[in-house]
Amino acid sequence: MSKALEQLEDECREAYTKHTDINKYERTYNDVKKALKTIAVDVDEQIIFCTEFIAGSASFGLFILTNRQFIVTKPKFARVEVEYYPFDKIKTVKYKKTIIWSLVQIYVDSDKDVEFTHSKCDKIVNVINEAINNYKYPKKELNEKEQKDNNSEKVDKPDPISEIERLGSLLEKQLITEEEFQLLKTKVINSL
Repeated sequence: MSKALEQLEDECREAYTKHTDINKYERTYNDVKKALKTIAVDVDEQIIFCTEFIAGSASFGLFILTNRQFIVTKPKFARVEVEYYPFDKIKTVKYKKTIIWSLVQIYVDSDKDVEFTHSKCDKIVNVINEAINNYKYPKKELNEKEQKDNNSEKVDKPDPISEIERLGSLLEKQLITEEEFQLLKTKVINSL
């Protein structure tokens, strides 16, 4: 099931204004609304980033990044062309900087790669790569029991330096032998 247009507008506006280092100008969203009417984003997808890019001499395209894919819209004559690229089809993302312009380059598994011009290409590439990395290597959320276990391990497990100092004081007091000290010290070091 796809998100409603109003929800897409709200999420894109929020994602657009969240990245003020990339999107410096507040848009009226009239052109963006036209592009948003043509796209489909699943209800459980989260829009992370939204920006406009130069798609021609007098036109702008829309780049939308979700937690699973990116979407590119470009004006074509009297309509808007939409392309979807799931993260698992992306090979690499980088930017090319020249004296006159910068270019975001996204290489995908198909024969069609994506390129667009933007004034903050380096920052856009960082946002895209971070989203792809989060998709490929999701952070495991710990349940309550796992969090308790982790916290108790932190409390139960002494600091290695403190433990070695404690063993040293036991050696000085002749409560353990030199061999026992070396063996226990090695255990502490190997547990790191």
